[in-house]
Amino acid sequence: MIFFYNGKKPSKGFGIANSILLLVVLLAVIFMFSLLDSFDDFEKYFIELLIVLIIGIGMFYSFFRKKSKLHTYKIEIKDNFLNIDSIKIPLENIQLSIFKKSNKFCRYHLFDEKGVLSIYSIYKDDLLDYISKNHPKKTIESTEISSSKNGEYVKVNTNIEKLEYNLETGNFSIEKEGKVVKKLTPELYVYDPRYKQGIPFNKRK
Repeated sequence: MIFFYNGKKPSKGFGIANSILLLVVLLAVIFMFSLLDSFDDFEKYFIELLIVLIIGIGMFYSFFRKKSKLHTYKIEIKDNFLNIDSIKIPLENIQLSIFKKSNKFCRYHLFDEKGVLSIYSIYKDDLLDYISKNHPKKTIESTEISSSKNGEYVKVNTNIEKLEYNLETGNFSIEKEGKVVKKLTPELYVYDPRYKQGIPFNKRK
């Protein structure tokens, strides 16, 4: 069984723009420090230096923080393995959480116990249907109490667990009964960077 997303691959323009912006910020920091000849100059440009340093630190953190590899094309299920790129994940290691509100689908989160793959999506798609129907023991349905999205961060609170998911890095944490039981940055993660809400995987016809 092959599931695929046949949309356009994300543009590399955003990554190039980020690199250029980081270089500009670095040059700005060097330029600002080159203006300092004495402690009096430091006091004179203190606010400007502080602003540039804050921006620079934020940019460096964003650029170098640990991220997963973005996957946007094909998933294949064969011989009890989930195959994605060159990676094979045993289906027995897969966990699927389905979040519902008023008995209606809201979103799902699929990951494996080894922390290789993570999929977050607001779409009810064929991959979700296949896993939930053929592997019910690996599927947990919960009632969504509240959810929020702040930039790249998604938080979902249910009657069973709390999920925090980072759409930019694939990093996620799961909390149950007040304790974090899973906190991972997987090797691969899936979402559509154009819409930041997940990719609908459909069966190849």
